[in-house]
Amino acid sequence: RDASSAAVEGMPLSVACVAPLKLLSMPEYRAGVMLHPWVLTLLLLTVGSTAMFLLSTAFGDYSMVDRIWSILPPVAVMLFAFSAGKGAGSVRLWIMSALTAFWGIRLTYNFFRKGGYKIHVGEDYRWAYLQQEWFGGRPEAWIAFNLVFVSVYQTALLLAFSAVPAYEAALNVSTPLGPADAVLAVLFLALFAGETIADEQMWAFQTEKRNAQQSYSGKGFFDGGLFYYSRHPNYFCEVGMWVVFSFFGPVSSGNGPVTFSQLGCFLLATLFIGSTWITEKISSQKYPEYAEYQRTTSAFIPFFKLDKLKFN
Repeated sequence: RDASSAAVEGMPLSVACVAPLKLLSMPEYRAGVMLHPWVLTLLLLTVGSTAMFLLSTAFGDYSMVDRIWSILPPVAVMLFAFSAGKGAGSVRLWIMSALTAFWGIRLTYNFFRKGGYKIHVGEDYRWAYLQQEWFGGRPEAWIAFNLVFVSVYQTALLLAFSAVPAYEAALNVSTPLGPADAVLAVLFLALFAGETIADEQMWAFQTEKRNAQQSYSGKGFFDGGLFYYSRHPNYFCEVGMWVVFSFFGPVSSGNGPVTFSQLGCFLLATLFIGSTWITEKISSQKYPEYAEYQRTTSAFIPFFKLDKLKFN
């Protein structure tokens, strides 16, 4: 465990976010602070967002951030696990690292099999919709949107919901594991299983639809399996996992139940709500029967069919 990490241990998260930068002015810390995991996280943010903007502009493909979505969080959390040393709570950080690695490996595979890493083929169709509907005829506005929101904000968001809780846990590495950590790990894995099932069900549907091509006569959208109870069960599980993950921070610090560790998952939820609004607007235009699906089925939280509930 390096001296700069030890110097900020026990600090409140809000103070610790700027403390390593202040250590740069102290000769005894200057050399080691450049390898401090929070400083490396900020470096990932700077390099990552710059690369995403330049690559998306060069190729005209605005899903570059999607291609690092499942990679950046596990890397960031692992940085804090490696810096934890042998404190009583270092195992907590390795558990957090393992959970994000499971999440990242599965999501990378799911994205890969859909052709997500192929330029243009893997571009999210919603970017083209936004470019036309919101920024048509204003290329300079789209460039600004791509820089600020697509490249910088979303890269920062990836680190906010993953690295910030890990940093809070690293600041309190002397706190031993407890029952709360086990509960959080089990909840994370349960939501992980739910997202896996939902993605597999959607993949099977899309594969059948794609193979049938013109002969396909079913609905254009999937409303079976978990999607019978929620229009977006995969989104519910995705956000839920990071909500659960965020509580590893306050569990370690004892400053909970809510700290800055929850900010990232809150912002992630708002992003998913916004993207869902666009997705469903497009689906409603393509499939007239989608309106009935919206009327009877919960958007996110899995629930019984709304039209079948009777209240006396």
